[in-house]
Amino acid sequence: QEQPEDVERTIFFDTFVPTVFNFRHAMRQLQKETKRATKYGRPLTLFIVAFHELPFVRERYGIVAQEKALRTIGDVLAKCADLDIDIVGRY
Repeated sequence: QEQPEDVERTIFFDTFVPTVFNFRHAMRQLQKETKRATKYGRPLTLFIVAFHELPFVRERYGIVAQEKALRTIGDVLAKCADLDIDIVGRY
């Protein structure tokens, strides 16, 4: 039987990068935060980082290398963000 932590991890987090929210959850959070910022007249900052080389990593070195690169990128971004306030999500 799956533990509650395992179920939560499956629902909310990226399978390759355990520190990064998956697309669905990240978009839900963005929608909520946008509504909250509009309602209370507060600023909202959105920071987008693109890594166009990831498909080339997969083509040249394989899926394991791409997953490792995603984990490393996710870990770096999670360390740069205040995860009590900010979210890191995959798009």
